[in-house]
Amino acid sequence: MPLQINTRYVTRNPQILSGEPIIIGTKTSVRAIVGLWRLGTSPEEIPIHLPHLTLAQVFDALSFYQDNQTEINDYIKRNHIPDELVHPAIKSRWLFENPEALASVKQGLKESAAGETHYLGSFAQYADLEIDD
Repeated sequence: MPLQINTRYVTRNPQILSGEPIIIGTKTSVRAIVGLWRLGTSPEEIPIHLPHLTLAQVFDALSFYQDNQTEINDYIKRNHIPDELVHPAIKSRWLFENPEALASVKQGLKESAAGETHYLGSFAQYADLEIDD
């Protein structure tokens, strides 16, 4: 385990997550906060997803990450779940959390069952598009 370095809100407890950096008084890892941030969640939005955290705790965790990227990235890599091991219900969960998308899928299934199909053209023209990185 790396050096025992604490910040105002980040600590390690060998009894929690085997000593992985966590927010003091919680079992929330710095890795979890960084994961949300990497997905595009702004620091100000993270407490909405993790309401037991304050914005100060989030910023401290992200600051800790900036100073300890190699270590936290290693925790992220070690805790990654391969796609083939994720249950299909979890993969499709976003659909059930988005009423507009779910309504659209239901409408499409209903129309398809009734034989109401619509030709929308071919997507072949897009197959050879170059993508800028």
